[in-house]
Amino acid sequence: MPISALTMGERARGKLRSRGIDEWEPFEVFFNRWVLLKNKRHRAASHRLVGKTDSGRLLTLLVKESRDTGIWEVVNGWDSSKGERTLFERRAR
Repeated sequence: MPISALTMGERARGKLRSRGIDEWEPFEVFFNRWVLLKNKRHRAASHRLVGKTDSGRLLTLLVKESRDTGIWEVVNGWDSSKGERTLFERRAR
């Protein structure tokens, strides 16, 4: 499942803003180190993208594949939990 680009709608931007995440931070995560994890079944997003911003902040982004191959849409996001941090450290090496 290659990811060549991220996109984000206004609804997702609002959700991220409400959690103190600036709209450019998901794109920083994409261009830095990250891991892709399956999300729970029957959710709005199929995967969780966990990675670091330029400042070292670890974010979890809920993403789903768009109709365009390789382009994934950010649905939501938050500061990574302790468990997500552990998964990132184990898999991002």
